[in-house]
Amino acid sequence: MINTKNNHVKHWDTRGRNGGITVQGYKVHSLGPRINPVRKYEHRTILEEKIGRKLNSNEVAHHINGNKLDNRPENLELMTKAEHSRMHAIEKGLGKKYRPKIYANQSRTQLSEEEIGLLVSLFEEGHSGVEISKEMNIATSTVSKYKGDICR
Repeated sequence: MINTKNNHVKHWDTRGRNGGITVQGYKVHSLGPRINPVRKYEHRTILEEKIGRKLNSNEVAHHINGNKLDNRPENLELMTKAEHSRMHAIEKGLGKKYRPKIYANQSRTQLSEEEIGLLVSLFEEGHSGVEISKEMNIATSTVSKYKGDICR
């Protein structure tokens, strides 16, 4: 196997068939002339044969069992890129704590009455600004702004 520097694919050539595995772990096949071949992902080709059409640019072939080298038709599922991203985000546990924080100087960061009530009660319980920031998923500057308004 040769690990090429430019296209990051480990290549093999057996019985006239060219192929390789990308750095990301997907099987690819080289089609066309040796000088400038067209690389085709094996899992996409197999799913296209399974569904009887080419995949759109916003569609992906998802490996159901998570093994990128298992390209059996029964292990491939058609998904949109959005569905695929959402599914993997949920699997990884990405949720509330990974949402972008809300900053006090942004116009859309006005806290609701309910959120202000929660913030006040957390202050009264003795929580620090950093703890409140993490609990409510807001920037510490937003907590400080409302703390200043409350304490006046």
